[in-house]
Amino acid sequence: MYAGINLPLTSLLPSMTSNSQERTAVNSVRMILGQLGGIIVSIGTLPLVAVFGKGNQH
Repeated sequence: MYAGINLPLTSLLPSMTSNSQERTAVNSVRMILGQLGGIIVSIGTLPLVAVFGKGNQH
C-alpha cells in the first residue's frame, strides 16, 4: 500500500514545479503530515476499540 500511494505522489512532484527547493519543501510537508497522520491513527485506535467493543477484550 505504501508504494501504491507514494510512488504516484513522488512522480508528480517534478510536474508540479521545476524549482528543486519547492519540490523539497512540498515533499517535506507531505512526509511530516503523513507521519502526523500515522501518530493520530496510532493514538486513536485503542480508544475506538474500547468504545465499539464495549469493554469486551475477547
